[in-house]
Amino acid sequence: MAQITSVKYPKYANSEGTMIDCIITTDHYPYDLPFTASNNDPESHGTELYNKLVSGLYGPIAEYIEPEITVAE
Repeated sequence: MAQITSVKYPKYANSEGTMIDCIITTDHYPYDLPFTASNNDPESHGTELYNKLVSGLYGPIAEYIEPEITVAE
């Protein structure tokens, strides 16, 4: 299993605070990868990363900003 080696730019992905978007790198793939960590992820690495993010291990988490919906959408 790949180990996460870097976590950057954490930001809440929903208003409930149950998902956090971030950028990760791993020892198997050293390029930036978008990742969404969740407190109810079926995969243990997702919940483990979520808990580490919430604990502050990777710094502050940016607040969720509701996307604006335009007429075209």
